[in-house]
Amino acid sequence: EELLDKELPLKFVEVDEEQGRLVLSNRKAMADSQAQLGIGSVVLGTVESLKPYGAFIDIGGINGLLHVSQISHDRVADISTVLQPGDTLKVMILSHDRERGRVSLSTKKLEPTPGDMIRNPKLVFEKADEMAQIFRQRIAQAEAMARADMLRFQPEEWTVSQFRGYLRSIVIR
Repeated sequence: EELLDKELPLKFVEVDEEQGRLVLSNRKAMADSQAQLGIGSVVLGTVESLKPYGAFIDIGGINGLLHVSQISHDRVADISTVLQPGDTLKVMILSHDRERGRVSLSTKKLEPTPGDMIRNPKLVFEKADEMAQIFRQRIAQAEAMARADMLRFQPEEWTVSQFRGYLRSIVIR
């Protein structure tokens, strides 16, 4: 009943004209749309609900978590003073775990100056794409530095987990 008159993304799974059977999947359509989510991407979202630990944001049919620590550089004691259900905002994708279906979001990385999300959220919205570009450039520089360091330290001795740990240590958080 609750899905009547709602648009859902669907993917064709099976079409059998002889038996008059059509199988569609919302889950597969959502998985395909999630494949488009790249780390550092800025997307438009709607606040669905607030919890003490963060806000759940609908980003095109996918729910992501904007953790309270990722709202602003300034401390947010009460989320409801910054966000309300129904608010539209721009968020950056921090991580995307496709296996568990979890998306981590941030507005903190989009602040031109620390605390802007609390004092001037409109400015954060306006400057979001510009700040995300700066973030992606920093990531690219860190990866280039890591590659250069790896070449100096006999790369055959590095494991994948060692390389990831090294990247985490040099990426500006």
